[in-house]
Amino acid sequence: MTSSEELIELVKKLKRERSFVSAEQKHIREQYAQLLKLAEHVQHRQWITSHQRYVLTSLIYPNRNDQNIQSKSCFQYIQILDNISFIDSYKYFNYLQDLPYLRLLTFLRQQPNLLALCLSSIEKTDGLLINTIIPILMTAIYNQCLYYDDELFILELLRSLIDIQLKNELNPRIILQRSSCSFKIVFDAFLTASQSCKLFLTAALHEPIMQLLIDDECFYDINPDTSLSRFSKQERLKKFGQPGTRDYLDKIQKYRNVILTKLYTFTSTFIESLRNALSFFPTSLSFLISQMFIILSQSSELSSRDIRCLCCDIIMTLFIGPAICEPEKHGIIADIPISTIARHNLNQIAIILQTLAMSNDIESKTKDLYNKFKESESFISVSVYIL
Repeated sequence: MTSSEELIELVKKLKRERSFVSAEQKHIREQYAQLLKLAEHVQHRQWITSHQRYVLTSLIYPNRNDQNIQSKSCFQYIQILDNISFIDSYKYFNYLQDLPYLRLLTFLRQQPNLLALCLSSIEKTDGLLINTIIPILMTAIYNQCLYYDDELFILELLRSLIDIQLKNELNPRIILQRSSCSFKIVFDAFLTASQSCKLFLTAALHEPIMQLLIDDECFYDINPDTSLSRFSKQERLKKFGQPGTRDYLDKIQKYRNVILTKLYTFTSTFIESLRNALSFFPTSLSFLISQMFIILSQSSELSSRDIRCLCCDIIMTLFIGPAICEPEKHGIIADIPISTIARHNLNQIAIILQTLAMSNDIESKTKDLYNKFKESESFISVSVYIL
């Protein structure tokens, strides 16, 4: 083969390779465009889901939200959300107006320390306004924790709020009990949106919650006085006999033992399930709790024991407890109605777990329940492992 023929063959080969590379580049651009379109659709669905979750919470706890959604307008509100159409900001504003908004949101996203200061100041000025602002920020700036970077920025925001709101407080629990606490609201929004938190809660709580929902024929009360108050005088006389007699006391104790056995059995199931799912415990939450311990340790006002109790309280009161009481909100169960009795029993289990984890003072009338839990079976070991 002559040199000219070799050159012609090389040119043909390069043309074929160029055509192949061009086709691959076109295919990659098409795939990337489809990926962007799919990501945009996911963001839209995430926004709709967050508002649907708000509707659900408003219906379950009508007195908890500032803007209650009545049951009559619930379906209309859901229909509006399903039929909503999203408009790109550059189509609504012109370019010169749109760009400053984008720069502002980007700046706030990249400056979580500054955003934490702003939220803390707003909370002091108008506590009700903060409940409206934070959900908007979680959607507009952090995409409901949809991407990994969003989660990192939210963790940094929470860390800054710990440093601002909790570090120098004599009793941080009082701050966390306020409904307008910025850290508490952001933390709840983070837990609700985080996929790793949902994975852990589903793995740990789905099975025991389903078992409890099946058995919803009776209220299982921790307080024995509450159990008796559910019966009228006639029902109490028919079920237990004449008050003050030996037979009456025996039947009361027998009924109490049935409730104690149920509460102990269900709580033990929850404890065992939580222990088995500890390998799924979200690393982001572990990081945040460890940062809280480090930051609060720098303050001389709190002892190490108080800080550990606070961290344990946050895990139980703001993470595991609400998930037990509201499993549908956290995606643990779906399309399964929860009766009033089952909801009450879930709340009782959450209270028992919190009491065991925190080693709270126990009333004399409920000691018969908590004495059934041996130390090896208590939730203390689980809490210590997490902390």
